[in-house]
Order: sequence, then structure tokens, then C-alpha cells
Amino acid sequence: MSSYGFHWPENLNCSSYPVAGNEELCFGENNGTQESRKRAEKKLPKVDFKANIERNPTKLHGARDIGFVCPIQFKIPKNLDLEYSLKVGDKVEKDCGAPCNGIFFSQDEKNFARLWIGLWATLCTISCLFTVLTFLIDTDRFRYPERPIIFLSVCYLMVAASYVMGWGAGDSVSCQGPFPPTISGTRLPNISVITQGTKHEPCTILFMVVYFFSMASSIWWVILTLTWFLAAGLKWGHEAIEANSQYFHLAAWAVPAIKTISILAMGKVDGDILSGVCYVGLWDAEALQGFVLSPLCAYLVLGTIFLLAGFKRHIPPEPAPVLLFRAAVVVVVDLRCRTVPPLEDLGTADDLLGERPPDPTEVELGEAG
Repeated sequence: MSSYGFHWPENLNCSSYPVAGNEELCFGENNGTQESRKRAEKKLPKVDFKANIERNPTKLHGARDIGFVCPIQFKIPKNLDLEYSLKVGDKVEKDCGAPCNGIFFSQDEKNFARLWIGLWATLCTISCLFTVLTFLIDTDRFRYPERPIIFLSVCYLMVAASYVMGWGAGDSVSCQGPFPPTISGTRLPNISVITQGTKHEPCTILFMVVYFFSMASSIWWVILTLTWFLAAGLKWGHEAIEANSQYFHLAAWAVPAIKTISILAMGKVDGDILSGVCYVGLWDAEALQGFVLSPLCAYLVLGTIFLLAGFKRHIPPEPAPVLLFRAAVVVVVDLRCRTVPPLEDLGTADDLLGERPPDPTEVELGEAG
């Protein structure tokens, strides 16, 4: 007050007020002395601030911890039937979404991640497209066991093209909203939230392409190691490996299709704010473990086994039943690769053996006659 030119008023002087004594409220004139004031000050209880800080808030004045409560700006209208949920700690809040901006990453971090992913996706698209076009020009040039590399390139081409589309789409695929306010008359407008579920069609389409072809590429890598093992380890020829190509295609395309349909049926599709596309397991750890981590670990172990077995030159002696089984497989594959004509079309023995040389005895008897 002195710095602003004001003086302390006389009627508010502390010495003119009565001093409390014996824990009773005092009225009347100030007849207390300095000593009585000091004794009163000594009687004041000491406040334990540390105890107040460490006090359990659930036991303070009957309060209880209700956990996370969804802010009104993050609420999703129930009439839209979007099935949003937000899990914070052990509590799952229904009809609540995570904001697209300003909570996990700053705008500069998002822009850098989008640019980084978009540039690498563009380079991957160009390189894979070159590989696929090279194969289309001369399809007989790439045979088994190296043909799975072509299907690997096709899968990565589709995945990279999807990330390029997500880069160009901005937040229109990975985010939704803002939605209408759930409470009428509120002055706080809703904000954009991260996409969840399968009701947002662009997000669902990009998820199907990215997940299906990424899982198919992993299986084609396993098939590549298998064909390497058959060619280098078991010494199978191109024709023998190619005769089983239908089973390779069945495994590479059917397994990812089943997993993709299962995820769509469960609605475990989430938007990725860093890449601009949608994927599975971004908000659900169980879905991430079941549909992404576990299959990839299984593919990695299986492919590594085939790869190491292919590098092994000398195969140890095998038991007789195993040798008989391998011989039967070779015979079946050989019969499928060749066509044997009927016996009646082979002709007589003379036709098969050609013209017989003359018998020396017949020649001598002919000359004698």
C-alpha cells in the first residue's frame, strides 16, 4: 500500500483490538498487555502441514475417488451409435473419445512424423512398383523359389500406397468430429476425436488394405524361406516347388483375410494420428497382442527355422520310414509334372527297340544257301 501512496488506516491498527484469552472470544476494550498477548500467542496450536498434504483425500470429509470423468468436450452423442470408449487407468468411460490434437503430441511433432512417414512411403511405393512392372514384362523370368519376392513387392506396394493416401488426407481419416454438443446450451464446443470403430468408411478401407497386405507380406516371407529350404536343403527343382504353389497362395491370402474379418466384426479399428491411417491395437492392448504381436512372432520363428535349415548343406541320415515318405512325395510330384502315354500307344517291342541287327547265324546260313 505504501508503494501506491496509501497509508495503513488507524482504525485497523492491530494494537487497538482486544486479545483473546482462555480460548474465549473477547469483546470490549483492549485491556490486554504485551505479556498477555505473548502468552496467547504461545497457546496457538501448531499446524502440521505435512500431515495435511499426505492425508488420504478419500477420507477427507466423506469424499470418494470416482476416477476419470470424461470432459464434456470429449463426449460422443449416443444417437450416432459410434461405440466410442476411452480407458484411463482401470476405468473405461463409454461414449468418450480421445482428442486429436494437443494431448499426446504437439503439432510440430505430428507434422514431422507425417512428413517422415510420407517420404519413406513414397520411396517404397516407387521401388515396389518398379519390381512389379519388371515382373509383368517377363513373367517367366522369376520362377520358384524366388517368385515369392514378387508377391512381397505387391504387398508392400499396397501398404506404402495406403500410407501415402493417409499422408495426403491429413486428419480426415484418423479423426472424426467435432460432433454436436451432448448437452444443449453449453458454451464449450466439442472437439475432434480419434476415430474408433468401423463406422468411418475411409478409415475402415485404409485399415483393411494396410492390415491385410502387411500380414500377407509376412506370410510370403515365410513362404520364401520355405522355398529356399526346399531348393537348397532338399534339392527340389523349380517344377516340384511350383507344383505346390496353390497351397502357398491359399496360406498367404486366406489367413490374413480371416484375421481382417475378425477384427472388423469386433470393431477393433483405431485411428493413428501420426501416420493418418487406421490400424488395430492402438487403444486395445489385447487386440494388439492377439492380432499383431503374436502372429508376427510366430512368422518370425517359423521363417527363421526354414532359413537356417536351408543354409545347412549336409543333411544327417534319416530313418527308413522318413526316406520312404520322401521317395513317395518325389514320385507323386514327378507324376504330376509329366504325362505318361497309354500302353497301347507305345507300339510293339520292335517299335520301341528299333530295327534289330542281323543275326550272324542267319547271315551265314543265307550265304551258304
